[in-house]
Amino acid sequence: MLNGIKKMNDLISVVVPVFNEERAVASTIKHLKEVMDKSGYDYEVIAVNDGSKDRSQEILNKINGIKVINHPYNLGYSASLKDGIKHAKGNYILITDADGTYPIKEIPNLLEHIDKYDMVVGERRKENVPLLSMIPATTCNRTKTRCCWSSLSTRGENLLIARRTCPSGMGSNGNISPACS
Repeated sequence: MLNGIKKMNDLISVVVPVFNEERAVASTIKHLKEVMDKSGYDYEVIAVNDGSKDRSQEILNKINGIKVINHPYNLGYSASLKDGIKHAKGNYILITDADGTYPIKEIPNLLEHIDKYDMVVGERRKENVPLLSMIPATTCNRTKTRCCWSSLSTRGENLLIARRTCPSGMGSNGNISPACS
């Protein structure tokens, strides 16, 4: 056992929402699989194509060793997460995005802390986030920090891992309770 997770025993389900990411999705999932293979943990990758209009679905269908869920049209980021979690078989749920802006190489660092916490969250650094995406998120996060004394990103777009059995976290129905979001 390493820090609470038994290598090669406890399954980690990696949920990857995808929307019009034809330029990044193949390399992101390749990198994700390389990091997880080196980590020694059993894992599954669940890519949720959220009605992409580009070649994302075609690209995902050619990647071996992943489960692909296709939405017929865009249902949104939250619906993609929920569907991915519903189909997950793992004891742990790891969430990352397909756009390549998350530091996937840091996943092992998140895994080191899961024995102490029900959820471990890593936030993207500003240099990895497109400017147009940062402006509304920064405003929203500053407001949330002032009103709620919480510095967790409001957009819900964080690299995170959580125990599936988190009493106040992710339920088997794919919902994330307010206590863990």
